[in-house]
Amino acid sequence: MAEVIGPRTNRGWRAVVALVAAACLLAPAVASDDVVVLKSGRELRGRVVSDADHRVELDDAERGRVVLPRHLVRTVVRADAPPGLMAPLWLDGPDGEMPKTWIRFAAPADGEPGALSIGVGRFFHEPTRTTLFLVGAVHVADPAYYARLQDLLDSCDVVLFEGVGSRPGDPEPTAEQVARFDVLFQLQVKLQQILGFQGQKEGLDYRRPFWKRADVTLHDLAARMEERKVALPTDHPLVQVLLKIALGTLDSGQVGADPLVQRLAKRQAAAVMANADQMLGGALGGLQETLVDWRNDAALATLDREVAEGKPGRWLALFYGAAHLPDFATKLCARGFEFQAADFLPAWRLD
Repeated sequence: MAEVIGPRTNRGWRAVVALVAAACLLAPAVASDDVVVLKSGRELRGRVVSDADHRVELDDAERGRVVLPRHLVRTVVRADAPPGLMAPLWLDGPDGEMPKTWIRFAAPADGEPGALSIGVGRFFHEPTRTTLFLVGAVHVADPAYYARLQDLLDSCDVVLFEGVGSRPGDPEPTAEQVARFDVLFQLQVKLQQILGFQGQKEGLDYRRPFWKRADVTLHDLAARMEERKVALPTDHPLVQVLLKIALGTLDSGQVGADPLVQRLAKRQAAAVMANADQMLGGALGGLQETLVDWRNDAALATLDREVAEGKPGRWLALFYGAAHLPDFATKLCARGFEFQAADFLPAWRLD
């Protein structure tokens, strides 16, 4: 027979509940541990002492001080802050709408610095339980940006990165092909020197065994451009001559030595770069199909193979120039990847 709680018993039960509730309100809060999640799936708990210089230092209650190379760590979840984009699991729905552009420009205002910020998107593929980070790149930036980017990319099991290369058996590039891309490279180097930035190749370590090139070759790119009858803005011989004269006469040391001139140059360059994806789809629309859409398709074919052949539940990264990301995002959704969240990392500080 079920027990019937009489008035006296009921009053006693209420008293117990009241005592428990009071204890919950009056007891001092006990801080939760920080959690370091390794790529192996193992979790270490304690207090994170440092998460810098591409390593994590943790005071573990059982093991004492533990120092972990960042490329072994999936993510760090601090007790006093939400994990955000790098949460071990994403349990909520999409965090806002997917960005239409992955480059943001904020001019300095009211005495506060501005920034050129580059987007990172988190996507999820339910059939394979694959988490994909779509990571934008800018080829010259503040060293702190590349340090943060290195840790983000190293948290993944595989990084598929941009880089026009070559394959065994390809013919040597012609002098014309070398000159075509050499002008662009020189412009990039000069911009780096003028603005006092670090280059992407110097700021990031690509030698990780899990970093893989996912791009077309120089030979195939040149052939595609010839087939589609498209040219770079710098292809015209007169433009190349003028650029070489400008590059030779522009004193980057003099510009860099004048803080005011350098600040103004950074702001102007940032405002132009913020419209890079619109420029490719507008006045330079003929290049969009070859430099962006076609190369993106090659990278996504590599991604398809990686997802199909790899274990379920991995974290992957697709790391490309920020102007490539709108097309990537659209095509990822068409492949069944669900957008979860986005964040923007400051790449250029604008004083």
